Amino acid sequence: MARVRHAGNQKEFVLRPTHVFGRNSEHAHMILQHARSSRVHATITWNGKVWYVRDLSTNGTYINGKRLPKNEDALLYAGDVIGFSGQDVEAIIILDVSAPKPMLVSHHHHSKVIELEELTCLPNEQNPIVTLRATANGDWLYESLDHTQMLTPGDILTLGGEHWVFVAAKTNTDMTATEASSRLNEQYQLQFTASQNEEHIRLSIQHNDQCIDLGERTHHYLLFLLAKQRINDADNFIQTSEQGWLDKDLLCKDLGVAEEHLNILIFRFRKQINAIKHAPSLLKDIVQRRRREIRLNCEDIKISGGTQTLIP
Repeated sequence: MARVRHAGNQKEFVLRPTHVFGRNSEHAHMILQHARSSRVHATITWNGKVWYVRDLSTNGTYINGKRLPKNEDALLYAGDVIGFSGQDVEAIIILDVSAPKPMLVSHHHHSKVIELEELTCLPNEQNPIVTLRATANGDWLYESLDHTQMLTPGDILTLGGEHWVFVAAKTNTDMTATEASSRLNEQYQLQFTASQNEEHIRLSIQHNDQCIDLGERTHHYLLFLLAKQRINDADNFIQTSEQGWLDKDLLCKDLGVAEEHLNILIFRFRKQINAIKHAPSLLKDIVQRRRREIRLNCEDIKISGGTQTLIP
């Protein structure tokens, strides 16, 4: 992530994909105090390959002491010093020009940032009260015990009593035609092998001509229960959008766990999936939630062994 340092107070902060500088506190991410600064003075933007700065002001934006032409883009490099209206005290130094990453920025302390991985649990992996994850489409989902929300840039989340702003990594999140075509060709089958008493569940994924063996894990039993429900609903001609949904309370009762631990089991499976090289991207969305319910988001499932008993 690109970082800059304020020349006056020496504080460092992370650049957003489009970072606004100016006196307007409602629109600027870095508020300029000097009277010669414009309400929206300049922007620094990531275009997918490089960072550039654009002057939008009356009194000028400077790179290394040289004034920029208004409304023209100028490429940025590490070490560049950007001044606003010729006021060195509010200048910033470019420390890093690496690509932006999705993050949460504290609403009140902009230098406080949580960088988001494809699967991020908060406050930590041992206690995943909230999960933020990237979907196969490149969108971001916020999931708590009883709430699922598709995130858009600028959404404010309350975590641990503190307000955080969601910042996406891209200025344009649309899939390319190549990415869309690749997704359409992603075919896979979930294959469960269960012992007679269903104490041991082995899971593998058949992807094209490749078999990905995920082994035997405790969290596979949760997926196994969801798989049985999905198959049963399909056999009973329930419409696809309603197949496989199970009440969380019933699941927790059958698994003998608290609802908080259900989140941990789901997280462990997603972490296992994320560790697979060249896995189908659609697997990111294989566990699907809605209010108080959960299901396996897969229609091609094969079960060997076990019993046909469902959760009552």
